Amino acid sequence: MAGGYAVNGLILFCTLLSLFGPSTSYLDYNLENSRVCSISRKRELRLQEKENSAISLKELRYFDKWSGIYPFNCNFTVSAPNGYGIIAVIQNLDLRKNESTQECIDYVQFQKRNSKIKAFIFGSDLVRSQKFCGIVNSIHEPDEADELKVDIVAQNAFIDDKGNLDVTISVASQQLLSSEKLDIFIIFTAYKPCKYGDGYKQCSATSSICIWEGFFDDTNVNCPYNNCFDEGGCPVMSPGGKRQRSGLGTTVTIGAVVIILGLLVLFMFCLFVCRRCKVLCWSGSSSRQQRASQQPGRVEMSTPMGNVGVSGAQNQPTAPPLLPVTSTASPVHEDKDLPPPYESLFPSR
Repeated sequence: MAGGYAVNGLILFCTLLSLFGPSTSYLDYNLENSRVCSISRKRELRLQEKENSAISLKELRYFDKWSGIYPFNCNFTVSAPNGYGIIAVIQNLDLRKNESTQECIDYVQFQKRNSKIKAFIFGSDLVRSQKFCGIVNSIHEPDEADELKVDIVAQNAFIDDKGNLDVTISVASQQLLSSEKLDIFIIFTAYKPCKYGDGYKQCSATSSICIWEGFFDDTNVNCPYNNCFDEGGCPVMSPGGKRQRSGLGTTVTIGAVVIILGLLVLFMFCLFVCRRCKVLCWSGSSSRQQRASQQPGRVEMSTPMGNVGVSGAQNQPTAPPLLPVTSTASPVHEDKDLPPPYESLFPSR
């Protein structure tokens, strides 16, 4: 019984934590999943609206010991609802490249379709990004001109205004060295023009791109610009080579920790009050103890007829049984000398 109440209390605590603590609503995918990379046919990952309008794509441990016996080629499409565009932002990328020629051995590439007018002008309806390889992330060296770089698309980002983005991930058939590692982490976010509220916020004061407000200050960069407006500024590389976050991100983390500790203290206080007032699981044990103390006892008495159980209410003290007078008792001899009478010892004067 007590264990059941403890489990219910834990569930309640976790529910409160999910309501008041920081939460994310990304649709999580990984490269190991056949829903992303398939040999039989090209997969499609669908973005939705509002809180489900972002996808997190990661490589977990698939390339930890890459043998390079065969190449890895993954092609899939990310689609958005009608009227939405797609932002692809590389959060972390570590793929091999030839140090001498600077050509990519492994790479990630995005592709979108132009409008008919642009296709007529440029002669092709396909627009491809560069091949991303090497080390790519949101960390960059501090630059005095960073404040002036407003609404400039970052080098680790790509925008598809048609909402139908093709993604290619290629890993060459070359064995991974012990000093090498492969890492892929990309965020795809659906955006729409900033015309109405509906819980969407601008990526910057002068930007026409709006994303769901829940993606702000969640440690993931969703906006495609250099200033990383949705995270209060991009993380930078300190002179010592250590990663630094913006002050706002640190404030959010401290606030989340304070909320968790506060809920834990509240949970412990509720348990203390319940035990003190003898409610919930403690009420059952106290009532059982009270009933046990009121229940009359039962006493076993040994008699010549056997053990007889007598209840506590009937356990009354009784007089010992009379012993029968036997003929072996010593008789009084009549001829024995008796003491002299009192009158003979003390005659009256």
